[in-house]
Amino acid sequence: MNKIIFSFSIISLVFSCAGGQSSGKDLAALGLYSSPQKIIETLDTEKANFAEHYLLAKAYLEKSDHKKAIYHFANSAFVYHRAKNLRLFAGPVYKFLNEFHIKSDYYDDAAYAIAKIFNSYREYDHVVKLVDLMEENRTALYRDALMLKCKALVELKQHQKALNELREALSFFNDKNSKALVHIRMASTYAHVSDEKNALDEYFKAIESSPESWHASVAAEQLLLLAKKNTVSLENPKKIMLAVALYRAKKYEDAFAFFPEISIPDDAMEFYLKTLVRLKRYDDAEKIIQKTKVQHKERKFALFFADELWDSGNQALAAVKYKLLTAHDDDIARHAHARLCVYSEKRKIENLIKKKELEIENLEKQISEMEIQMNNLEFLKQNNDTIFSEYNTLKQKVTNLWDEIIALQS
Repeated sequence: MNKIIFSFSIISLVFSCAGGQSSGKDLAALGLYSSPQKIIETLDTEKANFAEHYLLAKAYLEKSDHKKAIYHFANSAFVYHRAKNLRLFAGPVYKFLNEFHIKSDYYDDAAYAIAKIFNSYREYDHVVKLVDLMEENRTALYRDALMLKCKALVELKQHQKALNELREALSFFNDKNSKALVHIRMASTYAHVSDEKNALDEYFKAIESSPESWHASVAAEQLLLLAKKNTVSLENPKKIMLAVALYRAKKYEDAFAFFPEISIPDDAMEFYLKTLVRLKRYDDAEKIIQKTKVQHKERKFALFFADELWDSGNQALAAVKYKLLTAHDDDIARHAHARLCVYSEKRKIENLIKKKELEIENLEKQISEMEIQMNNLEFLKQNNDTIFSEYNTLKQKVTNLWDEIIALQS
């Protein structure tokens, strides 16, 4: 039985490859470098193979022509089978995709794309059916399709079914970003039925799953909304987790508000200090560094201070802080030295650019004066041999200086 399945798979793959390349067109180049209109004008809709249909579908989708996009996505789903007279309603399209034919490499992409379009038309029952046609695998495509399906189930008020699907997805997907996304969708589902306690828990699980990703930032912003509604009460560990996530989401004022006044652990103290720096509360940041002297961690936190100044664009003050860290022979000092070298080189370039800009300013004054003189016919008669040569020389100097400035800035 396994040999039969393997042989059938190989044959399907060969047919698929042959079908996709039969036109001889360079579809990759066409898709990458051509406008949607150019793609539509280039490809023959009547004779298109599945790969060309897929490219046409993407072109029509970009032009927001959803009906034609659905038609071409559907006709990209199978290697040989086409539906030229396909009725572009959810039922007939689903029925066509559910037929038994040799699937193309684009089948799952097409099913998901069609599901997204029908979701925008509130055809939620068919969104669920279309996603169920896709192959279950651990790709981002299938994960996103599954999230779309669960969102559609919520719209159909099948909340428990959506939650069951999401729990299975947590076990199915292994990577932290997928898990974070699933937790966010679960939180949204709980919020839809006003179960704020479970929504809260799932948003925090999203942050725990992938603390440095955009998923954590989304979860933090949703938690912030719940907190502002005064419907939740957070213990200090949760407040700290939310504060760190809000710092990473660049919401520094909100982050500061959630750091408790006491009992901030060392791993979170770094982010509290960085938040203070972003808010330009430098004196408060210095007090934290002084407190860490007891644990002999003041150099480590002083480096956090300097790095945050650097990253926030205040490199001049950062350089002052780095200078104070160079006295020792350790990794912190070496990092500080490296940053000071970068800053020094940057200052040299900035000064050189200013010098050249001043030269340009002086040259342009000379050029302006020369242009006034060139309007005087008597002056031209006396200096005709040299004036244009001098004028062009000055103009060329200005051009050269601008080229040099551009080179320094690059």
